[in-house]
Amino acid sequence: MSITPTNALLALAAASLAVGCTGTGAGTPLDSEVCATDDLFVAEQCGETYCGPPEVQVGTGADGFLRLDEGDDVDIVFGSQGGYHLDVSASMTRLCPIVYVRASIWLDRGDGSALERASSDERHMEAIRTESEEPSEQQVWGVQARIDCEYWPDTQLTCPEGAGSAAHLEDFEVVLRVEAEDHNGRIATDERHVQPVCCGG
Repeated sequence: MSITPTNALLALAAASLAVGCTGTGAGTPLDSEVCATDDLFVAEQCGETYCGPPEVQVGTGADGFLRLDEGDDVDIVFGSQGGYHLDVSASMTRLCPIVYVRASIWLDRGDGSALERASSDERHMEAIRTESEEPSEQQVWGVQARIDCEYWPDTQLTCPEGAGSAAHLEDFEVVLRVEAEDHNGRIATDERHVQPVCCGG
């Protein structure tokens, strides 16, 4: 078969689909890993190419990402607006930089009963790319998972639901969950069992 301009373009397109993983533009890879066609995703919203599903890791920190392990202590923070929260951060890969970050706190009473949601917040923000071997690695921090007042640790404060009326959050282990979603509709979720500790601020 003779090589024509059309054949050359088709060969180039096929090669770009066979090569992963994350790129600055669709079909513009930043590394030389081979990516299976089923794992390849062209992110139209930011012009990048990813190999594999998105991933996120939950952490804590108001000024940076601090990875959390199972059973870690996390400070309950008294905020400037008079409520309590946990500082949440996240590290993620294979998502566009503009993301929805949803943080939630689930109280585990340890008796086999269903988890109780004690907080749910969403932020729309731009993640910061890191200098990493994974080109798409990015982080967000300073997300405040505001604690519903019926789970506040300080019953001296008042709120319509009754401060601390359901439980004091620091008396229980909780599940801290984070979900990240970009404008391509790709979603990643992670969670850790942590121990809230009262009270920073």
